Amino acid sequence: MERIGLFGGSFNPIHNGHLHLVQVAKDRLHLDRVILIPARVSPFKQQHPDMASPEDRLEMCRLAAETLPFCQVDSYELEQKAVSYSIYTVAHFRRKFPDAALVLLVGSDMFLSFCSWYRWQDILRNVALGVVSREADDQAALRRQQAFFNAIWQNFFYASLRFTRYLLQKFGRTAKML
Repeated sequence: MERIGLFGGSFNPIHNGHLHLVQVAKDRLHLDRVILIPARVSPFKQQHPDMASPEDRLEMCRLAAETLPFCQVDSYELEQKAVSYSIYTVAHFRRKFPDAALVLLVGSDMFLSFCSWYRWQDILRNVALGVVSREADDQAALRRQQAFFNAIWQNFFYASLRFTRYLLQKFGRTAKML
C-alpha cells in the first residue's frame, strides 16, 4: 500500500525547516511521497498585506519540491475560493488515492487544538496524523492529548521518534497504517 504524506500550510515562504520536516517525515514514517499543499485561506491564520500571492507561493513550493525527488506540489486548496478546511482537502485526496495510507502532517500546536478543527472526527476516519513537535517542553501536553484520543477513538496509535532538533510523533487510527 502506498503511503502518502499531506503537508499543508501558507508556505509564506516555504523554507528549509519545512523541507527538513518533509525529509524526516518521509524517512521516519516510511512515506513513499509527500505532497505540499499551499493554502488559499487558512482557518488559523489571517491573510496579511505582505503575504505573497497564491501563484508566487505555489511557484516557491514547486521550486522547493524540485530538491526532493519524492515531493510533489498540489494546487487543490489554492483553486478553492473558501477557507481551506482540512476535511475538504483530506476528502479530495482520499478520492484521488482511495487505496493509499494517507498521513496528514501537522505541528504539535495544531494537534493540541485538533478537537476544535472543523469535522475533526471525519479527518481521523480518513488519515493518520504525523505530529511534529516544535517545542522542547510540549511533551507532557502531547501525551495528555494522546491519552485523550486513546480514550475516545478506537484503535488510536501513538509512538515517538527523536531526531535532530525535532521530535516526530506518529498518531493514527490503526497501527497498520504506521
